[in-house]
Amino acid sequence: MTRKSIRTTRQRTEVLAALAATEGFSSAQDLHAEIRKRQGGVGLTTVYRTLAALVKAGSVHVIRSESGESLFGHCSTAPSHHHHLRCRHCGRTVELSNDGFEEWVRSVGERYGFTDLTHECEVHGVCSRCASHTSTTGEGTTLGS
Repeated sequence: MTRKSIRTTRQRTEVLAALAATEGFSSAQDLHAEIRKRQGGVGLTTVYRTLAALVKAGSVHVIRSESGESLFGHCSTAPSHHHHLRCRHCGRTVELSNDGFEEWVRSVGERYGFTDLTHECEVHGVCSRCASHTSTTGEGTTLGS
């Protein structure tokens, strides 16, 4: 299928097609709704299990919304380790390059005697489009608007 060896199934194909039809990152519920709209026969539990397998295989990335909801999507740099900058209003997500962050993590680990380090980093803010909308209307936007 992709990245690490993972068996191709009808359900995985439908989940990947739903991911391809959405822009950015989507919840499992939204992907399930997209599959049902396409007359697909995949249950929500299967969508969750499939997404977990695809994340483990490195084919799909998962990020967390500010509310803690898991959101899934394809990244152009997959499967390499990277981070995301996400607009807290519209959900627009940008892949961030290393820019020295990995070296900083290693140096902090060394300073305190830690090895075998792992980390996750997501940066949240307001994109320029949402910021200009807020400044011209005096109103904020909501996720998905």
